[in-house]
Amino acid sequence: MAGAEMSSNPTDPARNWAELPRDVLSLILRKIGAIEILIGAGLVCRAWLQLAKEPQLWRCVDMTHHADLFNTVDMEAMARIAVDRSGGIMEAFWAEYFGSDELLQYIADRTNMLKSLRLISCYHISDEGLAEAAKRFPQLEELEIQFGSFSEEVCETVGRVCPQLKCFKLNTQWCYLSPTSDSDEEMEENEEAIGIANNMHELRHLQLFGNRLTNDGLMAILDSCPHLESLDIRQCFNVTMDANLQKKCARIRNLRLPHDSTDDYEFCADIGGLESFDNDFLSVSSDSDAVFYNEYDYSELIDDAVYYNEFDYSELIDDDDMDFFFPF
Repeated sequence: MAGAEMSSNPTDPARNWAELPRDVLSLILRKIGAIEILIGAGLVCRAWLQLAKEPQLWRCVDMTHHADLFNTVDMEAMARIAVDRSGGIMEAFWAEYFGSDELLQYIADRTNMLKSLRLISCYHISDEGLAEAAKRFPQLEELEIQFGSFSEEVCETVGRVCPQLKCFKLNTQWCYLSPTSDSDEEMEENEEAIGIANNMHELRHLQLFGNRLTNDGLMAILDSCPHLESLDIRQCFNVTMDANLQKKCARIRNLRLPHDSTDDYEFCADIGGLESFDNDFLSVSSDSDAVFYNEYDYSELIDDAVYYNEFDYSELIDDDDMDFFFPF
């Protein structure tokens, strides 16, 4: 009871979060991630704001798992601030449901140390945009593309200009297509596999979830990528694991086959067909267009005030710190 009385004493000093040891605070910010720093932790107090500008915090910029925000706030503007904060030492950039060719060029203009790039449902990035940016990332070791709209040419270009690439993930949703009499069908289905086989000889890890490659395409990869340690071809239903493929795959330490369980797959593993394939996530409303391609010049607004959810922070923050914020 006495303890309860003491804790409720109105004269007890309030906790001063600004007095947290710098190393403890740095660890906290590293744990919560880029978006939480930009729209939350960095607004707690001036001390947190100053530490939130440290380049070391922005070596890895993870802006995934925030689908609830992508059509509400300007994620690309947030990403550009994170890139600026990295001071040229950013090594990883992960985006989901946003991005553009211009953003990739913005990153390429400010760092040549990028080693990991994850693009999840980034439908506004083109083949040409990714290819041009990849040329500026000579140290790239990991590239992940989930549900993107890229062609097989990306495999060829990225493999050619990123010689240190060790991990490549090119995943999509398997979709049953109507039968076709096109004699070139199998060649088309293997174009991505051939691009990988011809240009990504140093791969250690390869994931082609839901890909349409056939036995010939898989055989080409196995023959041309001798260092493969893990291979994931779940839901690649054009592949039939015959004796030759089984023998070739015997050296793979971690092998996931077309009909293996997808319970541990991070993304949607639904199987679709022409009559059921859901393209809703590809459509972009006019409101979303404003999020992705916002041409409004915020400079004058930022000079005057900072708004977050219609709240004016200008009186709380010094002019020197205005560059940290952006309006939503």
